Amino acid sequence: MARLRIFAALASAIVLVASMARAQTEDHPYTTEQILAGATLYGGNCQNCHANSGDGIGAVNLAHQQFKRAVSDDDIRATIHSGVPGAGMPAFPNLKDEELWSLVAYIRSGSTKAARRSSWATR
Repeated sequence: MARLRIFAALASAIVLVASMARAQTEDHPYTTEQILAGATLYGGNCQNCHANSGDGIGAVNLAHQQFKRAVSDDDIRATIHSGVPGAGMPAFPNLKDEELWSLVAYIRSGSTKAARRSSWATR
């Protein structure tokens, strides 16, 4: 019986953490236009390092929403804008605010997952 209570408590904690993480990744609504604009910007600014599939940097996997420091969309935007000195992430201070948000929209859309599936299909 004690094991059942522990299991139930653990399952509840997992559900709570998962729902909190989901809410943090959906803190801004994005339009199709923003996602498409972000895809173009990604191709010209991010793809060389992060790869088409978003998994070109060690512990960072954009397709799976795995970041070293970012949690919220605001964090992702700030990281793109300011970079991460000493970690190899350059700053992009010349991007306009709407361009930064378009990149966040593209990253959050999961479109890099679609790019990975597409690249697998062409192998």
